[in-house]
Amino acid sequence: MTETSGEPYQCMQEVTISDYANANGLEISQVACPNGHFCDEPNIRDLYGYDSTNSITYIKLFFTIVREDDSTNPAITPQILDQQMQQLNDDFLPYGIQYEYNWRYYESSYFRVFSAPSYFSCDSMRQVMYVSPETQYNVIATHLINPGNSWTTNPTLFDPMGYRSGSIMSTNPLGAQFTGDLSRHVFSHELGHVFGLIHTYWGYNELASCINMCAENLATGSSDFAGDRCSDTPPERWWSGETFAGAGLDSCSGLAWPIYPNKNHMNISIYGANKLFSPQQVSRIYCYMEDYWQHIIAGVRMSADTTFGKAPFTVNFSGWSDKNVNSWFWDFGDGDTSVVQNPQHQFDTPGVYTIETNINSNEGEYTQIKNSYILVHDDTVKTIELTSSPGDTVLLPISMTNFIPVTKMTIPVTFTGIMALTVLDVSTEGTRAETSTSTIVNYDSFNKRYTFILETPFGEPVNPDTGIVAYMKIIVPSGPPDSLSVSVSPYSSYDVLNEYYDNVYTPVTSGSYLIRSGCCENIRGNIDGDALDQVDISDLVYYVDYSFGSPQGPAPSCYEEADVDNNGSLDIADIVYLVSYMFSGGPVPMSCF
Repeated sequence: MTETSGEPYQCMQEVTISDYANANGLEISQVACPNGHFCDEPNIRDLYGYDSTNSITYIKLFFTIVREDDSTNPAITPQILDQQMQQLNDDFLPYGIQYEYNWRYYESSYFRVFSAPSYFSCDSMRQVMYVSPETQYNVIATHLINPGNSWTTNPTLFDPMGYRSGSIMSTNPLGAQFTGDLSRHVFSHELGHVFGLIHTYWGYNELASCINMCAENLATGSSDFAGDRCSDTPPERWWSGETFAGAGLDSCSGLAWPIYPNKNHMNISIYGANKLFSPQQVSRIYCYMEDYWQHIIAGVRMSADTTFGKAPFTVNFSGWSDKNVNSWFWDFGDGDTSVVQNPQHQFDTPGVYTIETNINSNEGEYTQIKNSYILVHDDTVKTIELTSSPGDTVLLPISMTNFIPVTKMTIPVTFTGIMALTVLDVSTEGTRAETSTSTIVNYDSFNKRYTFILETPFGEPVNPDTGIVAYMKIIVPSGPPDSLSVSVSPYSSYDVLNEYYDNVYTPVTSGSYLIRSGCCENIRGNIDGDALDQVDISDLVYYVDYSFGSPQGPAPSCYEEADVDNNGSLDIADIVYLVSYMFSGGPVPMSCF
């Protein structure tokens, strides 16, 4: 292709999150960057990742090598490209990723050499050079004059299937970016950007202003909870090499730079970034792959019409392959399998399921595994019986059985009865949701209705289990014996809800509290207070001794038990009632409730 001659073609070297924020008037934190994608949250990120038991994931790349109009002076040779790909696959093999690639030449002296002040001016080059970005990741190899670096578009900024995705690899010798020099592992670095990874240094060097919210800061260290973009790895000094001598301070935190060699692929220095990705970064790569890059996976890939629901839960799976497939195999993680390309499967038991599909093809075997892909819930929130005495301050336990992680719980509680309770607080101390914050969002004391919300902190869900998640702290009023039923149930606009990030569902509720402000158990008549709560002749003797004994016998320990006929007083009528019950087949003593 021939273009009009003139100044070298211009496009920007790299679009970072901070560039995007500055261009759009967004505020940038100098302490910690916000989490702009669910893969930034450690709890979600850690559902992904790779270990040696997983299969290899194959990614499709397509290279356009720019050369002059007369087919001379290619940006790189096929031999150099092959060397780069061998190194790329060596770098990514420990993390279960390999790259398949094709390439072509593109004749354009106009695009063969250019400078780079404007990102969007690259559009025309990408539009004419990209090949099927909806099925493969495109890379252009050419020569950048200024600043001489390769660049990759962060997948959160533009459509990964569009012409603004992809990478431009520079062959500028100053940057030693995409030439025969393999010491810097630059292509591995750029492919890290493809999967959402950010540089592991703060700014462009240790003297840069503290403006880039997506690079490392010594003050944040390697804490997961500052956000992956800031702290998925320890920060490294930009110009430090395999050995480092001399003092240096991080201008953002004022802390001294540690003395250790660069190791992470997402650092960059004159010595290269050529060692490893951190475990957090690997999980982040797989998380981004799931959300943005399914369309460039080669060999085999799967999808599902739904991934979240209540047991029994039916899912329709679809398998895709660009190979000549001889056979399919699916493992649904619950002991069942299938050998068809597009199976339907019912999950009868709630839980979190990892799905695997495998093909045998003329080109070999390919497998895709999606960890924690299917979430099946059948949660319950329940209450239990509780006995109290007048004036007591008691803790009413709320118990939950959850089969998938829960990040937020909405729990409405209703009280049925004439007793007036005072709700003091909701506490998670000592429960399996202890790190959650509790907030009472509705307090309708007149109608005896209360709703509170439990919300977990960043990255710390309530994991699947059974047990108490909260206590309601209440005061039982003083006064005559009374009872009150307490249950978890919806009212007005308040529903019983569990949430796992964007997944919202209603758990089953069961049971109810029976709060009794008294000492009576079951039926009345256990006047001597025996531990087995039996009503027998010893109770009658006790009552007669109390009523007519000389000297008078001890008073009943529980007034309500002695008020056998429930008329509000202790008198001869209670004794007559007991005699009739025991010896004449009279009615059973009145209930305590």
